[in-house]
Amino acid sequence: MGDFLPSRATHRKLVTLLVSLRDVESVSKRLQADGMTLLDARDLFDALIEIRPAFANYSAPDANIIHSVAFEKATVKVLASQAAMLTEEETTTLEPFKREPTNVTAAAPSSSSKEGFADRAPAAGWTQAYPVRRLGHCF
Repeated sequence: MGDFLPSRATHRKLVTLLVSLRDVESVSKRLQADGMTLLDARDLFDALIEIRPAFANYSAPDANIIHSVAFEKATVKVLASQAAMLTEEETTTLEPFKREPTNVTAAAPSSSSKEGFADRAPAAGWTQAYPVRRLGHCF
């Protein structure tokens, strides 16, 4: 039976991996929540990259999986109330989504009895302190 038990060092590594996977699971669940914006997602990905730098290969704003880096950067700037900082390329990328301003009210986030990494990340200061705006009018 002792042959099947992991060593103490292996056990510690497995526990560390489990904690890391819980953080990823927490972010994954949060990304599926109603009302998520690209800014919210970007903040969660940035928080994950901070604790697990290897995730940058897959979750960074300029990762190979990103279809349009200019679109992502532009959308995040607009949602962060930084539309004045858009480059010409970013403005062009958002042009098809331009519409007249509308008033949109955000629903209050629901609370959960179990707090995961995605809940702790904003409290730890990982997220950007920008007011969230829906992509109503871009620029």
